[in-house]
Parts: sequence; structure tokens; C-alpha cells
Amino acid sequence: MISIRLEKLLKKYDLNISELSESTGIARSTLTPLVKQPNEVQGLRIDTVNTLCEFFGVSIDELLNFTPEKKKYKIFSIWSINTDLLIGMQKQLGSKHRQTLLSATYRFGVSGDGEEVNIIIAPLSKKEIGQIEIKELDTTALMDGSVFTDDLLKKSSEIIIETSRIIAMAVLKTNSFSNSIPDRFDPKIINVDWKVSIKNILSYETLSFKKRDNDELTFIKQDSAPFFAIEDENIN
Repeated sequence: MISIRLEKLLKKYDLNISELSESTGIARSTLTPLVKQPNEVQGLRIDTVNTLCEFFGVSIDELLNFTPEKKKYKIFSIWSINTDLLIGMQKQLGSKHRQTLLSATYRFGVSGDGEEVNIIIAPLSKKEIGQIEIKELDTTALMDGSVFTDDLLKKSSEIIIETSRIIAMAVLKTNSFSNSIPDRFDPKIINVDWKVSIKNILSYETLSFKKRDNDELTFIKQDSAPFFAIEDENIN
């Protein structure tokens, strides 16, 4: 969300809307909503921003404030391909959706905490997406996984945890997972391992959840510093 600090600047220099309009040539009808409704800025022209910055002698950062909206990604579909899963993620952006694909693989194991499942999540690049054929999906409209990664890394830990929980819950409910689970295997710990690539650096982050009797997942721990990066020579 973008808001404008015009009212604060007017008060600082003891000006009113009429005086600012006369001094800058910007119409009162343009300035009034910027002052009265600073959090509902729409259709603001670049030349108007430039004129206001020049008039007050401020930078764009001093005039405008950007606060990322706390919108979460949601799953719009899951596909099973061999033993892997493809997870379609989307987030509302205005009247449109930002969509991408994640690959998900899982492994069964035993640790000191008992039986567990490791779910490995990797955002797919535009090149990788282009190699996938899904009849009901227009892959050319999907964004590169690096955009998803950059967006996710800017979110709060609460949103990263919730996104991980939603994906893990969805994986556990797929027929592919149900058909793969070993006999008498009853995992109580679900680990979500994020595998992301940023400028040829392979990064990992593991979030662990406890599986309750009602199959809900509760976050219990994060094993390492957020997205601890290590070199990987195999990444192009």
C-alpha cells in the first residue's frame, strides 16, 4: 500500500491546499484527496510527484511511504507427476493474481523425535516451468520462482511459517502421499525444507511442525538461521 505524507509537509511549512495549488500549478481537485485520504492514493501522476518533491525539496521516500500488504499466497491446484508434486501458488494483486509453481518431494524417515516426513519445496524457474505440460494450465502466464522467493523472503516469519504449514497440509492430503506412506508408519513430525536459489546461491531453511490427532499441524521449531546460504557449484 502506498500512502502520501503531503498533509505532514503542509503542516511543516504552514501551507494550505490553495496556497500549494497556486505555487505548483497542481489543481486543488488533485491535491485535496492526497491530503484528506493519504492512504487511498490512486492514479497519482509521475509529474505530480516530481513537482511536489521539487517544491518541498524532499526525496520520493520522504513524500511517499510504501507498506507491503500482508496478503498470503494460496494454493490454487496440485498436480501429481510420477512421485513428485507440483503446487500452484497464487496471491491477489489488484484485480489479477500472481501465480507460480513449486515442486514438492517428500521422504520418510526416523529421528530422535520419532517417525517423520521431510517435504522439500523448491520454487521453479521460468525455464523449468516451460518444460512442464499441464493441459488445464497456461504455463506461459506463470512468474519465475525467483519472484516468489524474493517476495517470501521479505515477509514476516509468521507468514513464512503459515505458508509452509498450508503447503505441508496440502501435501499430506494428496492421494500420491497417502499411497506412498509405508505400512504402520505414523509420522508425528513434519519438516518443511525450503530450497531456493538466489544469484547462484543455494539456500535452505527447515521449519518443523507437529502433527496433531486431528491432522492439524502446529509449528514447533526452526532449525537454522533464516535461509542460511551455501555455495552450490551445480546451479547454472
